[in-house]
Amino acid sequence: MEANILDNISPVDGRYHKVTAKLRDYFSEGALIENRLFTEIEWFKHLANNCPEVKELPPISDKTISFIDSILEQPRLNKDFWMHPW
Repeated sequence: MEANILDNISPVDGRYHKVTAKLRDYFSEGALIENRLFTEIEWFKHLANNCPEVKELPPISDKTISFIDSILEQPRLNKDFWMHPW
């Protein structure tokens, strides 16, 4: 099995990967990125639809919100995406 660097919790994952395996979905770098992305998108949706004083950000349509939510419902669908060399 080839390890994904974003699944690691700490340097001890190499030797103790069996012990830390259950924690990876919550405390790994990939989990941090996933949760940060979720939080930023939810904040963006809130600002767009609930804060008219932010004039630079127009309201988002219900169709667009549904599309964004459908993406967020599939977290970490493709872990290799995070390793893409942009």
